[in-house]
Amino acid sequence: MTELSFAKAEFGGPTGCWTAPLAVAQPPEGCGAYQNLAEVRDAIVFVRRGLCTFHDKALQAQEQGARAIVVVNEDNDVIAMPGPEAGDGA
Repeated sequence: MTELSFAKAEFGGPTGCWTAPLAVAQPPEGCGAYQNLAEVRDAIVFVRRGLCTFHDKALQAQEQGARAIVVVNEDNDVIAMPGPEAGDGA
């Protein structure tokens, strides 16, 4: 088993305990319209950090029908994910 560190974004709704299928956004950064809509609808979607803001990634996922996103960072640092009013660096 692998242990992963995580942090909830400083925007968005409450988290809860539920299950959903997992999918990877295509394109992987999740900054544009997803090319794999059938896979991401009602799923928890993995998106790669970079190219657009965290807020934009979340909005894109919401518009594509995803239940949640997990932003994957290329290094081991856990980062804060501020909302658009705080400068929202990607």
